[in-house]
Parts: sequence; structure tokens; C-alpha cells
Amino acid sequence: MIEPFIITFWIEINNILHEKRLTNVHTECEPIVEKLFELYEDKPEKLIAVKCDTFLSYKQKQQWRYNGTTIEHQQDVE
Repeated sequence: MIEPFIITFWIEINNILHEKRLTNVHTECEPIVEKLFELYEDKPEKLIAVKCDTFLSYKQKQQWRYNGTTIEHQQDVE
């Protein structure tokens, strides 16, 4: 089974870090990461980091971001 990825990346513009997300879902991570690094290689913006998340890991991170906890953390606390 092919697992889809949500790709998030961070670029620095004028010393300010911006989080961006690709609008399409991809089935491979490495080729997209390489393309992103090539795309930003000659631009004034600096590509700082790229993260490929599965749907499950992305959902858990969003829950933590909005609620301050993850499902695993809630289970550990109880």
C-alpha cells in the first residue's frame, strides 16, 4: 500500500521564518524534497527545513498544536 505524505517546509525571508505546506498530497517524500532544495537554491529566500508527515502523524501534530496535547500524551497522563 502506498502511503500519502503531507509535505511542510520552512523558508526564511528577511530573517523571518515562514511555514508553508504543499497543496498536493504526494506518495514519495525524497524526490519532492530534492525538488524543493533545487527550487530555492538560487533564490533570496532560504529553505530551512522540510518535513514529510503521514496523515496520522500530521493529524496528531495538529491536535497538539490546537489543543496543547496529543492523543498519546492524554493516554499517558490518565
